[in-house]
Amino acid sequence: GSIIAAWGLGALLVRETAARREKFPHYFSNYLIIRFLIRLLVSFFVILLGWTLPNYECVTRWSITILALCIPLTATSSLFQSAFFVFEKLKLTCLISILATAFRILGTYLIISKMINPLLKVAWFQLVVFAFILAVYVAITCRYLSRWQAKLDRTFITEQVIEAVPFFLYAAIMTLENRVDVILISLFM
Repeated sequence: GSIIAAWGLGALLVRETAARREKFPHYFSNYLIIRFLIRLLVSFFVILLGWTLPNYECVTRWSITILALCIPLTATSSLFQSAFFVFEKLKLTCLISILATAFRILGTYLIISKMINPLLKVAWFQLVVFAFILAVYVAITCRYLSRWQAKLDRTFITEQVIEAVPFFLYAAIMTLENRVDVILISLFM
């Protein structure tokens, strides 16, 4: 779901604004709108799928719903993360990513090892962590957008959605390639 919600816009944002940082606010504000619409659709369909597929227990359905709410958070965080690439603040984004991943792994491990039936608790934990990560990225990115004025540009949005398709396809193919073993195993088990 996150691959679809990202739609390749992070890579396109970096490509288009790294050399022309003055264009960053225009691209960024419109990309936020694009991502918002896409991620709402993706989250809705994941939630719908989770509640309509047969043979799922209620706790599993609720866990899918909660994790689907993570899609907008991760897609938005990755767009904010792209701002770090544009402004060449890679040490900061690497530090945030490493700490966030370590915290998620440790927290998930502790929940699984210490609780009975932890699925729903793990889902809530992931949602809270992703919300915190987004808040950190927003706070830091706002330093670079101190005079930012969002301006909706519908023609620009349409052009960028079309231009991002190759980036989206590349990300989708790479994800499938990296997860082909999991997909094959799940089909035959």
